[in-house]
Amino acid sequence: MGPNYNHSPEPNEQVIREFAKRRRVALLAWGAYIALILLNLFLISSGQGLPLWALVVIGIPFLIFWLVVYRCPVCGTVRQRYDYPRFCENCGARLRYD
Repeated sequence: MGPNYNHSPEPNEQVIREFAKRRRVALLAWGAYIALILLNLFLISSGQGLPLWALVVIGIPFLIFWLVVYRCPVCGTVRQRYDYPRFCENCGARLRYD
């Protein structure tokens, strides 16, 4: 759980910035994993790629990282959907302005 944020659905600059940062980091991690898969597809075409099981094993830490990072900064609930929500579905904290 993060710092003691306000649980109000009113905009809280600190909560909104923290969630945007967490979302950005999580998306960068998945982007890196997708880039690894694409690189592997290129290497497979030349006979040097990793086997599928290795990509799955490498993907497990990315999934764990996603689950650790992509949480509500107020209550720590893991996001059930992977969109860019306006409010936390658990505590109601506002996670973006619009």
